[in-house]
Amino acid sequence: LMPSKIEYQLEDKSGASMDSTIILWDTSALVDNPSAGGTDFFSNSEVVRKCTLDNHELTVTWAMFHPTKDIIVSCSDDRSVRSWRMDDLTCVETGCFIGHHHHVTSVIPFRDNFISVGEDRRICVWDPTSRTGEPILKVQRDRDRFWAIASHPTNNLLAAAHDTGMLVFKLQRERPAFTIHNGVCLLYTSDAADEEDSVDLGGRRIIKKKKKKKSAV
Repeated sequence: LMPSKIEYQLEDKSGASMDSTIILWDTSALVDNPSAGGTDFFSNSEVVRKCTLDNHELTVTWAMFHPTKDIIVSCSDDRSVRSWRMDDLTCVETGCFIGHHHHVTSVIPFRDNFISVGEDRRICVWDPTSRTGEPILKVQRDRDRFWAIASHPTNNLLAAAHDTGMLVFKLQRERPAFTIHNGVCLLYTSDAADEEDSVDLGGRRIIKKKKKKKSAV
């Protein structure tokens, strides 16, 4: 059995396994009767297998619930990241994402994306709505393999553990990049599309000077 994750709101547990499956367990009986269980924590009468997800081809290294949606995200030694949608009775695969070149060791949902790390020394960012199944961002490390990734519960902070330490980073900029030239000119950069006479920089608007038309000779 590989790492597992508890979803407290749904009284569900997911377990990743070396037999290439993910098992979703219903533990509502334990919640309704806290004194149940005793030494046999997983007796047949109290913990019920809800469903088995078997689309991965090799060892499933990680499985995790989305914090706000009925979604499970998983990764495997088969180099894939997969997403699954849950309901009261079943769990159906909704996406398969390919972009790692070696075993994928960990994956998490982060805001509107999935982020995975692997033994190919790569961090991949995925768009769950993408039809291509390819990463929208890839970060490659020269030597160290990545083994786990985690996110801050409220801030835009992520941490990825690798062979020789930990990499703490942000996925997106929180303010526009700028530079000052000769102490006079302040230049902002933005991904926002230019309008005809102005540029919107996340609430800041710079008015562009119009070029004077040369009079015809």
